[in-house]
Amino acid sequence: MSVNTYLSRLAQMDTLIHLKASGSPSDFASKLEISPSSLHQYLDVMRGMGAEIGYCRRRPTYYYTNGKRLILGYYPTGGDE
Repeated sequence: MSVNTYLSRLAQMDTLIHLKASGSPSDFASKLEISPSSLHQYLDVMRGMGAEIGYCRRRPTYYYTNGKRLILGYYPTGGDE
């Protein structure tokens, strides 16, 4: 898998978690076109990056427990180019 695919999948996960629209773990994995075990590996990576992710069984959906989001990309540093 390419780095772009990996980062794109993390960004897609972030959006669905932020919107509380992931669905159940199996639904979430299906939306991302990955296996449930791969989903849990991605969630572990996000948690390792500091994301605080919970799961609501009543709704069902994953959500950020602290309101923060994952940000991927390049940002200006203010230095010379």
